[in-house]
Amino acid sequence: MKSYYIIIFFIILVAPLFCSAENFDKTEQYWINAQIQIEEGNLLTAAELIENAIVEEQYNRSEPRADILVGLSNRVGSLYFQTGLYDKAIENYEKALKIGETFNREDISSVNLGNIGGVYFQWGKYEKAIKSYTASLEINRKSFEINKTSEEAFGISVTLSNIGLVHYKLGQYAKAIDSYNEALKISKKFGFEANIANLLDNMGLVYSRQGQYKKAIENFEKSLSINKKIGKEASVAIAHNNIGTVYMSVGQYKQAIENFEKALQIDSRLGRKANIATDLSNIAGAYKSQGQYEKAINNFEKALEIDKKLGIDSSVAVHYDNIGEVFKFYGKYDKAIQNYEKAL
Repeated sequence: MKSYYIIIFFIILVAPLFCSAENFDKTEQYWINAQIQIEEGNLLTAAELIENAIVEEQYNRSEPRADILVGLSNRVGSLYFQTGLYDKAIENYEKALKIGETFNREDISSVNLGNIGGVYFQWGKYEKAIKSYTASLEINRKSFEINKTSEEAFGISVTLSNIGLVHYKLGQYAKAIDSYNEALKISKKFGFEANIANLLDNMGLVYSRQGQYKKAIENFEKSLSINKKIGKEASVAIAHNNIGTVYMSVGQYKQAIENFEKALQIDSRLGRKANIATDLSNIAGAYKSQGQYEKAINNFEKALEIDKKLGIDSSVAVHYDNIGEVFKFYGKYDKAIQNYEKAL
């Protein structure tokens, strides 16, 4: 069964990079062309164009604009992250970080340290992720002591949440809960409802991993209630999936299927195809555990077709393996072998 955790990062500092509608310089023209490439799905081409914009801004302009350079470097970093080129993502976030340090902009430094931590997390380099997140947290704490703004409080809460998630991945569950509780306290004080829901979800995952299933469901259901109230349907689907996964762990397959199907209804309505495939696979797993093999195969095959169309090869292989396993239980060994071979 697939559970979902929530990590928050990539706060891009300069959203509207350019406001002028006329007299575009070369930096702006590269940016405009990059946006066209992004819309067409050519992310690496877009990244190269934005890198050209950075060179133009930094070396061919009499007075380079710090915020523009930061925004461009951030955008390139996020594009490389999306394409799995983590080393290049880090390189660009570090460029933005240096700009922040040069201009004594701690807000820029904090955001980019958080972004660097996010990339290291996805890369599986958890110790480096902790180091970057902790450095970001220290800046946010120091700034909050002076200014006491809700934005700084939110930054502290998000960073603590991300630190908790790294501890979770490292199996350091007590430390994860401590970080989540500290973040939760801040989020409740300032009314960050979406973040409260995210934290409750992440805490539920820790409790589930520890076998504290009652606490896990309590947290997931609280998250579900908040997300329903604030209209975050995608997060409601995540909570249903997580609840379903807990019910699977305790052998309550009917309740598991009910929650997976609720997640499927929401994801279908939102058109989240990769999530639809996951929902179908979770439903199939529940049917397999009940010995309802035809229903299991039917749902695994639906998930397989979706992931084939999306080109998610790793998931396709998992689906073939799952289908092969069901056929093995069925005693249909020829079909089991055929699917196992396709999974290779």
